[in-house]
Amino acid sequence: MERINFNGKAARKVAGGLLLLATIMLTACNGSSGGDSSSTTPTPTPVPNASGVAAKIEVLASTPNLASDGNTPVVITARVKDANNVVLEGKTVIFSTQDSAQIAVLNAGLTDKTGSATANVTTGSDQSSRSITVKATSGAISEKVTITVSGTKITLNGSNSLVLNKESSLTISLKDAAGKGVAGQKVALASTLGNTFKVNGVAATEATTGDNGQATITYQAIKAGADVVKTTALGESATLDISISNNTFDLTPSSASQGAVNFGKTPAEVNLDSFVKLDLLYSIAGVPQSNVPVSFTVTRGNLVASSSKTDANGKVSVTITSTTAGASQITATASGISNNYDVEFVATAPSKVVVQPDTTVVRAGASTAINAIVRDASSNLVKNQIVNFNLVDPTGGRLSIGSGITNSSGQTSTNYTAGNSSSAKDGVTITATLANNPSVTAKTQVTVGGKSLFIRLGTGNQIEDKNTTQNITPYSVIVTDAAGNPVAGVQVTLAAIPTKYLKGIYKPDGDSDGDGKPDYWKQHPSAVCLSEDKNNDGILDPGEDDPSDGNGNGNGTLEPGFVATVYDALNPSSNTVKTDETGSAFIKVLYGKNYSGWAIVKLQATIRVEGSEYSNAAVFSLPGVAKDYNDIKVPPPGETSPFGTASICTNPN
Repeated sequence: MERINFNGKAARKVAGGLLLLATIMLTACNGSSGGDSSSTTPTPTPVPNASGVAAKIEVLASTPNLASDGNTPVVITARVKDANNVVLEGKTVIFSTQDSAQIAVLNAGLTDKTGSATANVTTGSDQSSRSITVKATSGAISEKVTITVSGTKITLNGSNSLVLNKESSLTISLKDAAGKGVAGQKVALASTLGNTFKVNGVAATEATTGDNGQATITYQAIKAGADVVKTTALGESATLDISISNNTFDLTPSSASQGAVNFGKTPAEVNLDSFVKLDLLYSIAGVPQSNVPVSFTVTRGNLVASSSKTDANGKVSVTITSTTAGASQITATASGISNNYDVEFVATAPSKVVVQPDTTVVRAGASTAINAIVRDASSNLVKNQIVNFNLVDPTGGRLSIGSGITNSSGQTSTNYTAGNSSSAKDGVTITATLANNPSVTAKTQVTVGGKSLFIRLGTGNQIEDKNTTQNITPYSVIVTDAAGNPVAGVQVTLAAIPTKYLKGIYKPDGDSDGDGKPDYWKQHPSAVCLSEDKNNDGILDPGEDDPSDGNGNGNGTLEPGFVATVYDALNPSSNTVKTDETGSAFIKVLYGKNYSGWAIVKLQATIRVEGSEYSNAAVFSLPGVAKDYNDIKVPPPGETSPFGTASICTNPN
């Protein structure tokens, strides 16, 4: 079956069902990665005694998805064989693409003992969502593989209601797959009612993102009714529904001095145990509505006044405070009308820091993230704290950054890259210390050493339509040593671990051929949320599913849960495989069709060699089958996300 990419466009089939193969180095042996960054392979010096005639070339990619930030390349592997299906060493492979993507070729494009030549593909300077076709040529034969650039996201935030002939500020945010703002990009602006926009006080139909990837525009409500504002950039779009009426129902910060609130942040930041005061103004056709009952609700914290009535000016005030950190939404409701205001309560008294690596054993030259989490005495996550990192390392390793600022989850991180030599057990120490309170400190240890191995995990452009309710994505595993020799008889343990899930719906509004007529169901995500199962044990533990961390929704279950299973293609009862004489093994990932596009999993491969355990993984969105989305008269499986349609993760709906 044809794979569907969840920008709604069907990926082109790869002839013969060739596999996209993920190259995952479990150790630090990519020292030869300094290849040519142009889009065509240079002509290398031929290897002496290279024999055999190339009759077949298989083109493999590490993952079908290339993150738009360009930080992590997709590894393209071309395997050259003769007419008898024997791999050929020393053959020249030329990698090329018509896209603006960059290709860095390894080992001058010469095949190793497994008949493989590799190249790294990155997005270059183009972070737009698109498909990239990479061509590999050896002699007179060639083959192609297509990968999809994804992860760029545009959001549009602002008020959902406005009075006729009034103006409102809207904020556009354009981010790449790493969450970093994309600067200097043109953003097209449109209104279904024909309402207008201004940028820096001048009428405009487009805006340009600043250094932080954001742009602020002024929306002018010159026509009443139900409007939809649409912003488009880098192949992605975002919409905002705005109701234009003669009514006023505005919930805004009080004009009174509020020193413990930072209204310059979005959302406004309120110190714990402090107060934020909001005013509601209600009028119809400019006439204040007095003596109208107004009720207030809040998703976090306490209301000093939970209900009241408007005064002669149509005004009523409410004050909110909280003892726990995290996002909160205040909603005012009266006469069937509602409006809301978002704040974030922020802890300000850090008392402890916890630091830990993603992996405690790192191969020489390899890397691992070092994560620090800051909390106060009540275990509230503390935002906006500077954490300094310090390294004691006999291997000559390094940290990517020396300090970082904690986010809403109280977390910041650096990346540790080991040196080229081994260390004693726990021989490397990384310390995290609060810049404003050096007494708050913690440390962690990492061990560097061991034999270098590579694992390549690969999936194909085609998947299996197992039945009316399930899909299967086939994967292959290849294990080689640092010299490129296949390693046979290695036991590989696999797991499909949930990492994220999406809320939203599919709509029959996709136009794949650009003729202006819908021809497929297009995905419209409303929120991307982290897995609530923080330790991946499938058990609802204390602190999980907790809205106070800004991610949990408090519904008593873990989202997304283990929605996929992985097993040996030859033995469905086993989640381990053993490599054959070519270093290969074959596996299958099984999942419900309704989770396609809505769940992101980490396919983790783990091996044990010489008494040590090493693992790495490929992260991907569970793909759907194209035929399930190409008939706009038939709703696809998972038309509505199994995890709801709300725009924030803390809302279980």
